[in-house]
Amino acid sequence: MAFFIFSYLEDRFEGMSGQYMGKSWNNLQYLFELFDVEDKAERKRKAEERKSASGGKQYTHNVKG
Repeated sequence: MAFFIFSYLEDRFEGMSGQYMGKSWNNLQYLFELFDVEDKAERKRKAEERKSASGGKQYTHNVKG
């Protein structure tokens, strides 16, 4: 889905020289809504916040003396 939406983004070129400047990301939110894409980054950020609020990562080490 990402490559599909990326292909719809407009290419930007510098005025007189015609040098390629990259993709224009202005319409990205519109394309997300059009193709009904959930914001995965937002869900991941909220999950990380829940982890940090519950004490962070728990590490267990198997140490034999």
